[in-house]
Amino acid sequence: MSRLTSLGEGPNQLGSLAQSARMKHMNQAKWTLIIIGVLTALLNGFMLAQSQKEVDDLIRAGQLGAADAGTVLGLVRVIYGGALALGVVFIILGALVNRFPVPTTIAGLVLYLASTALFMLLDPSSIAKGIVIKVIIIYGLVRAVNAAIAYKKESSLRTGFKPPSPGLGADL
Repeated sequence: MSRLTSLGEGPNQLGSLAQSARMKHMNQAKWTLIIIGVLTALLNGFMLAQSQKEVDDLIRAGQLGAADAGTVLGLVRVIYGGALALGVVFIILGALVNRFPVPTTIAGLVLYLASTALFMLLDPSSIAKGIVIKVIIIYGLVRAVNAAIAYKKESSLRTGFKPPSPGLGADL
């Protein structure tokens, strides 16, 4: 008996260690999504509550006419309300990571990238604001997607389930 086998470090143990590492990454993804969600919801909830004051400040500063205030206020509330709802979606995705690792991590990454791009279109200076944090979040979410895919493949191998391979008719 080899030393590795006698210590319980054979191929099955190594696979288990890899799965354990992937679970750690998915747990990090879970908390990353939840924290992104909580911070997004809190910040945008506060901004939504302050939206009337924000519009009033623009009127006082002469940057907005009183006639346009209602339209601008409605638009501002839609933006902040939508971002608040997005925060709730991130929290839900985070809560579901352990049940549906691949779809939730991919959805989280796509939604984060899409919302970042949307806010960049609304305010081009927003890309530079917190760029280091944005890169760290994107890196963490990409790692989470990779870990989720590897975890799912490993789980499929252990249960004997073989996911359909892409090929003829895969796009149906």
